[in-house]
Amino acid sequence: MLPVKGLQRIILGALLISAPLLTADEEAQRRLGDVAFYAGDYRNAVSCYTSAMKLADEEKNADAWAASALNLATASLHLGEKERAREIYEEFRKRNPLRSAGTLEGDLLAAEGKYAEAEKFLKELQTGNPAQEDARLFSLANLCIKTNRLEEAYTLFLIISGKAPDVWSPAETSAAVEALFSGRSGDAQFLLGKLAARPDSPWREFALSEAVYTLIRLRRTSEASALLNDSPAVRKSAEFELLSYLAEAYSGTIGNLKKNFSSFQEKISPRPHPRMLELLSQAAKIAIRDKDHSFAAMLLERALLFTTDPQTREVLRQQLVGVYTVYDAAKAVGAAKLFAGEFPKSEKKFDILFSAASGLYNRKEGKAALELYACITETASGAKRLEAAANAVICAETLPDEAALEKFNRILIMESDFTERLNWQCRYSAYLERHGKNAEAEKELLSALEAADFSKQREVQDKINFLLLEFYIRTGNRDGINRIAKTLQKAADPIYKAVSNRELGMQEEAQNRFAEARKFFLDAAKVDDPHLAPPAVFKAALMAFRSNDFSVAANEFFNCAVKYPEYEKAPEALYMAIDLFDPAADAEKVKQASTLLREKYSSSKAFAVLVLRQANDGANSGDLENILRDLRTVERNFPNTSYAGEALLLRAYFTDKQGREQEALSLLDLLHNNPSPQLAAESLMRTGEILFRSGKYAQAGKVFVSASDKVPGTLAGDIALLRKVDCILSGKVPLEQQSLQEASAILEKLSGESKFPQVRLEAFYKTAVVMEHNGNISAAISFYEKAIYTAVVMSKQGIFPENSWCVKSCSSALHLLASSGAAGALQRGMRLIDNCEYLMLGDEFIDQMRDNFRKQLKK
Repeated sequence: MLPVKGLQRIILGALLISAPLLTADEEAQRRLGDVAFYAGDYRNAVSCYTSAMKLADEEKNADAWAASALNLATASLHLGEKERAREIYEEFRKRNPLRSAGTLEGDLLAAEGKYAEAEKFLKELQTGNPAQEDARLFSLANLCIKTNRLEEAYTLFLIISGKAPDVWSPAETSAAVEALFSGRSGDAQFLLGKLAARPDSPWREFALSEAVYTLIRLRRTSEASALLNDSPAVRKSAEFELLSYLAEAYSGTIGNLKKNFSSFQEKISPRPHPRMLELLSQAAKIAIRDKDHSFAAMLLERALLFTTDPQTREVLRQQLVGVYTVYDAAKAVGAAKLFAGEFPKSEKKFDILFSAASGLYNRKEGKAALELYACITETASGAKRLEAAANAVICAETLPDEAALEKFNRILIMESDFTERLNWQCRYSAYLERHGKNAEAEKELLSALEAADFSKQREVQDKINFLLLEFYIRTGNRDGINRIAKTLQKAADPIYKAVSNRELGMQEEAQNRFAEARKFFLDAAKVDDPHLAPPAVFKAALMAFRSNDFSVAANEFFNCAVKYPEYEKAPEALYMAIDLFDPAADAEKVKQASTLLREKYSSSKAFAVLVLRQANDGANSGDLENILRDLRTVERNFPNTSYAGEALLLRAYFTDKQGREQEALSLLDLLHNNPSPQLAAESLMRTGEILFRSGKYAQAGKVFVSASDKVPGTLAGDIALLRKVDCILSGKVPLEQQSLQEASAILEKLSGESKFPQVRLEAFYKTAVVMEHNGNISAAISFYEKAIYTAVVMSKQGIFPENSWCVKSCSSALHLLASSGAAGALQRGMRLIDNCEYLMLGDEFIDQMRDNFRKQLKK
């Protein structure tokens, strides 16, 4: 095979390959194949050599056919197609029994793993010119690489890159090779030194690049860089630029590659290219190490263009999913779906999808995680499908996404085994109830009960009946309570019987049932069984609690925790004891229980609930430091949970109370993007209140709007918008018309659309204030009256409005009526005062308002 002469031929060849029309000349096709071969584009080389062979056959040119056949076999070997190469070689030998096949036979032996035979053949092969000798040395070098003798391969490449054809000596070259293979590297180096270099040697660039790459494989990157720098004639070549970046990458740096990546990638056309693939893969590892995820993703995306090998592409796709999961949720979902689509039968497919979804969920990207879990449920079956559906339910609850929740709960309910099906159905019912969908919640429980009845499992039937009873108690459904309570009269569990009796109104019998149950549990506790005794003592205390014997219950809960500290419900027992002890009479026991809970069970939910409850109840100055300490413990022990969020919110509150406003703002800032919209909104509200107190009205207003956006349509969201109006009205005086218009728009929306009468009351009052600012006295009076009438309606419905808004609205309306001299002012004012009698402002106060109004009218 003839080598390509210089980089200019490589560039020219690449242009010829991309041309739309190629000549049909056999020699031109073969030379194009040579160009592609030395550029590493073996696929195009095979195509060109195949065309050349066909043309040579048509022209009956045996010599041309033989040359193209040998080249085609060699290119096929580079593609790993050794069977095809062997077939071509056999055909060549059939047509040309006496012609030399050059190094092909040795290359075939090496490809088939017969390394000793290949080495013997190549070392004994006789060559007649420098080009043939260089081809032999190349085959020997590649054989060294296959047998992991990289040092020898490197030396052989140096022989080729430094040898001048005009002083070529077969004897000297063979002697150098023999010395090298015999372990006499010193003699080999001496002989190499005798071989002069000629810069325009046709093999020089190809051999030099192989020598540099071999040094890189040996991790002698500094020598590789030095060898590149000593070759100014080839320094601008894309291939040598690639090698320089590869050397740097194996040295642990990719600064130059990143700086020049845009221009460099245009020089290497997307095709199977092992070295470009190696460079991009190694550089991506370093970018990931340096947390430069966007560049890592770009490198991996580009790497996919340079390989068609399924295993390599699978690894690259997997890495790409991991990188995108860290910094771009949408692209992570897309990358994961592409992986699943390209490798549908991969053993790693579901592991990668689960890992990506879990990573996204942990990054608070619930929507993206839900999409991936949905993708898994569509393609998986059995346990994997159910696991994905279960995770999807958790994501959907967090978002929340009711449609997804319904869909994935249905999968779990329809496809899980009997016990799991009932657990999921009851869990879904509890979720529906929490969100005010009582009819749907009842339907799910009744469906679960129907399945339990069909199973004939009495214990399961009793459990679901009890859940239904508790549901009916919470929702006040007396018919349901009576129906289920009668059914539970036959329950095996005495607790179920006691509760059902109590709900049926048979208090005496209920107390007897509790007493019977307590006696049973106390008897069970006497058995020397570490598994039965602790729960028996705990349930005995629970029976005392349900019998309203709080003192006995408190002591038994406390003793249970002290006697059985390893019992899983010991923290809960301590919590119950603290809650039931008399704070004054049992102060010492409360202190002991609190200390034990704090020191031994600070990772328990009981501790977290107690700390949050005590903090919400407030703390005197002596307890404040202890409260703050406990709140920090909850944050540390319950990361990424609602407990931690509430603890941080309370800590910010107490910090603000201590006068450390900036520190409080910093703490609140950590909650602004909390996955719980309620916590995020409350933190924004408190931030706004601090800013408002500091006179930063514009900044506070923006924060209040953000709070409202977190929980739109809720009471908290509407109140946040009212606080935004306060910020506008508290701004610089006189108020700008644009500010008044903004306030009016917010108030108009709240007074017309809010579901909460207390919000509408305040909105009417503040609309009146805005109208008064605008000088529209008639409209202001009208809105003050609307505020009073709204308060009256609330009072009649049993909702007692805040007196301050009522007093302000009435006083302002009466003042404006009296001062404006409007027609019918007396009648309107008196009617307004009469309505105030519904507001529980006190007869004396209302009489005083009447007198003051009459006096104002007389003036």
